[in-house]
Amino acid sequence: MRPQTKHLHAPGRAEPRFRPARPPAPRTRHAPHAREVASLRGRPQPNKSRDTRYGKRVRLGLLGPAGDDLAALARATEFLLNAAKVTRAIYLGDSGELEEMVSLWAESLVGPDTSDVGVWERSLGAALNGTPDQIDALVRGERARLRLKAVEGLATLELRSVEMFGDRVAVLVHDKALLDEEDILSATFLIYGKSDLPLIKKIGARWFLTPGPLDRAGGGAVVLDDSGDEVVATFYEGGGRVAHAETLITGRAMKLSVQG
Repeated sequence: MRPQTKHLHAPGRAEPRFRPARPPAPRTRHAPHAREVASLRGRPQPNKSRDTRYGKRVRLGLLGPAGDDLAALARATEFLLNAAKVTRAIYLGDSGELEEMVSLWAESLVGPDTSDVGVWERSLGAALNGTPDQIDALVRGERARLRLKAVEGLATLELRSVEMFGDRVAVLVHDKALLDEEDILSATFLIYGKSDLPLIKKIGARWFLTPGPLDRAGGGAVVLDDSGDEVVATFYEGGGRVAHAETLITGRAMKLSVQG
């Protein structure tokens, strides 16, 4: 079967959609500027859906590699959690930038001690000495901190993860070179992070896709929605603009019912 390939990069648009608010400071990583962190304070918003685990409806967010641009990663994460309302978001990068970004974000919400244990000390202080507004702010911050647990990276050792969409298997890796024959045979969706451009390709009955780096036009973030009969992949650029959407049609086995 002839492969169907779609490159989601608009020719002639080289400038990134995800841009920091100001040129990055001369440091190893581009940490979010104080004003950028402040704009995220009180967020992400708690997911009010009752279905917090994969069930009838799956909305899985995918984040492409950010490199050293933590501000771009924070903005893309905020969009997936608050606007796209994903159940979970998985970062497909290969280094520790996700952990650093989440740590900085959590500190902006609740202070330097972002552990679950620290919430007891914060709650006790607010209960004894806090005003009603301070108590409300504490509750909002803690809810937002807990929502950050919906953001995950790939397993550290193998940089891979396996997800289920009903009866369909998705294998997620950083580098598609890590995919072996067993992965390809068992999976319907093969998702990877290491790529120069966003890409979606169908080969036989399997779909290969990557959101592409966060600093490229045409992608950077993807939402996989399983609320219908087939999974729909929606690619987003910076600012949350839809760049491309495609239904990932699969040759699912027909279920036969025999009545005696």
